[in-house]
Amino acid sequence: MSLRLRIILALALLSALGAPVVHAAVTAKVPPRYEPAKKLYREFCGQCHALKEALAVGFGSGEKLGPGEHAGPSFDPLRVPWQLSVLAVLGHWDGHDRIMKLMTWDQIYEVACFTQLATRDHQFLAKMPSDEFLTPAGPAGGAKRCSTAPVSGGSNTKPAGTSSASTVHRGSLTAAVSPAGKLTLKFKGKPVVSLKAGRYTITVADASSKSGFTLQRAGKAATPLTELSFVGRKTVTLALARGQWTFYSGAAHKTYFLVEA
Repeated sequence: MSLRLRIILALALLSALGAPVVHAAVTAKVPPRYEPAKKLYREFCGQCHALKEALAVGFGSGEKLGPGEHAGPSFDPLRVPWQLSVLAVLGHWDGHDRIMKLMTWDQIYEVACFTQLATRDHQFLAKMPSDEFLTPAGPAGGAKRCSTAPVSGGSNTKPAGTSSASTVHRGSLTAAVSPAGKLTLKFKGKPVVSLKAGRYTITVADASSKSGFTLQRAGKAATPLTELSFVGRKTVTLALARGQWTFYSGAAHKTYFLVEA
């Protein structure tokens, strides 16, 4: 776990203005159906992130350096929303990208649901740099989604999977490239963080002769919507299948979003 991500998640604690961490006196009850997800958490997530509800103490607990010496942020004081867990797993932080090779897409969702439900009574909300763009996915916003998620281990479908939902037209996206090369992608006026799988009409307003707009699904070829030298307006219709997507220009910073079934 990089120092950067540790600091990012630790920022959630600063909102308490130095108040001491108080753990929930009673461990939140998680439905028995999430027992397989609990075991997956302990195997793949608990190596770095302590979580008492999963009996996970974090990587380093068995080392001479002592408990948590090389651990990621402990989730014991943090409320971890479903969506944040999925975004973190699909991000390029130390080791997280490997999780997609070890777990199925359904299992990733199940573990994210288990983590949200297990931490719902914890004191501090975990955050990431893109929190201002996140749709609330806390205990209220994510309860229905987690209660209807498929049973862990019931499918070997990987994140690159597709479904008939990808043929449904979902609406229009507006993309922009500023004169300075800043990229944005919005749906109904709000920055895109997650979308339903389906076809979208994407209009790109490109005001830079040095930056373009490229979309790419994880593990698939990139789709340039505008080239680096292009200036003007362009509209295309694309089918966005379930998985992790990014938009970027050249070798510039990539912005991630999820496409869900």
